[in-house]
This record gives sequence, structure tokens and C-alpha cells, in this order.
Amino acid sequence: ENRENKRAEFVRLGCRFEMLLPSCTTIFFSIAASAGRLSRASNTRRTFSAKAFCSSREAPIGWPGRGGWCRQFTAYPHSPYPRRPASTVSRASLSIRRMTAKDEDIVWSMLQLAAHEPSLESVRSQPQLLKYARSWGCREGDFGVVAEEDRRPVGAAWARLYSGDEKGLGHVDDDIPELAVAVVPGHQGKGVGSSLMRALISEARQLDYRALSLSCRTDNPALRLYQRLGFEAVAGSKVTNRVGGTSETYVLLLDEWS
Repeated sequence: ENRENKRAEFVRLGCRFEMLLPSCTTIFFSIAASAGRLSRASNTRRTFSAKAFCSSREAPIGWPGRGGWCRQFTAYPHSPYPRRPASTVSRASLSIRRMTAKDEDIVWSMLQLAAHEPSLESVRSQPQLLKYARSWGCREGDFGVVAEEDRRPVGAAWARLYSGDEKGLGHVDDDIPELAVAVVPGHQGKGVGSSLMRALISEARQLDYRALSLSCRTDNPALRLYQRLGFEAVAGSKVTNRVGGTSETYVLLLDEWS
């Protein structure tokens, strides 16, 4: 009799569980669906150009296909694969070309940036700045390069010979070109200036110049770039510049540059 009672009780419990099973199943799948939506929201797919990343300075040594891989692939926020920072300008989208006489307007706008002047009018009103851009490309010895992204100039480096009353703060010798370089604010610190300087140095070597010179404020962050490229300070060249700060002349011997 006890065995029959236990069997009946077991059957009743089984029936109750069977009645509750659909409700439990519904609750389980609801929780799972909610968790899945949260997981997908926190792990949103992001797409970027592998070619742009691999050709950028941030691409690590040994990255597969560095500099030549061209296809889109996806990465997740927690992926072990590095992603190119959004603020980095990829070299794949940057082009550098030679300057021509038609680029005088670019020289003026870049001179304004290099001189830290508020407007072109203020640049044109200062005789000590005029010589760096006036009639650029029309004089023998003028040469330079322009960096463009999507056909828009984002930087430039140019050089010309000066003598007599035109001698600037960076003058070393009449047959050594003095250079100037500028990069628009949104592209500074991303390797544009370095690419421009290397291209300009290459042009100077092809033109058989023995050296390049420049004048740089002692508190200018770009000074570190010039020193990495091999520019050395000229002894006794520190002077007070037009804004009351200190500038120094630097020279690069091209036959020693590599």
C-alpha cells in the first residue's frame, strides 16, 4: 500500500512539472534573448581598412601584409588584433608631389601656419616674411613638395636661395637653400611633417645641393623631428626672433644624410 501511495505521489509531481515546463522554457529563452542582445550591443562590429592600418606608423613590426594588404575586414572591440586609431592619417591616403609655380597660394597659406600668424594679411604686411613666399616658383633654385589628402593640401615644405638683404634667420651660405615647412593643425603629429621633410631632402640631393638650413624656435616641438633627421645647431646662431622668443639656425649636410 505504501508503495502504491508513493507511486501515485510521484505521478502527481510529474504532472505538475509537465504543467510548469512550458512556462520555465519561455522564461529561459527570454533571458537568453536579452543577454544576446546586450552582448551584440557591447560587441558591435567595426570595419576599417587593413591597407590603411598596415601602411600607417601604428602598424606593428611583423604585421601580416604590412604596406600592401588591401581588403576590408572586421574587428570587434575586444579582438586581440590592433585597430588603427581614428585620429591617425594613413599613408595610403596621403600623397606627396612636387611644387610648381602654380602652388604659390599654397606657399602663402602654409607660411601663415609656419609663422603662427592670424591671417594672410598679417603675413603680407611683414617684409621679413614676404621673401619666403613672394613669386615662389619663379626664381631659380625654388623647389618644394606638397602633401595632399583627397586632393586637399595638408602640408608643404619648400626651400629657396637667399642672399644680400634677403638673408633670413636660417641663412648659412648663399648656395645653401633655407627651408620652411608647415602642416595644417588637424594633421600634425601624424607623420606628415616627417614625410614632407624626407621628400624635400631627397629633392635637394637630386639638385646637388650640399646642405639645407632652417631657423627654428627653441620651444618648437618640431625641433625634435629636425634633430632626428640629422639637423645640427650652428654654433652662435641663437637670436631673438620677431616675436621676442629665441630662434636658432640648424643645418643638414646632405652628403652625410641617409
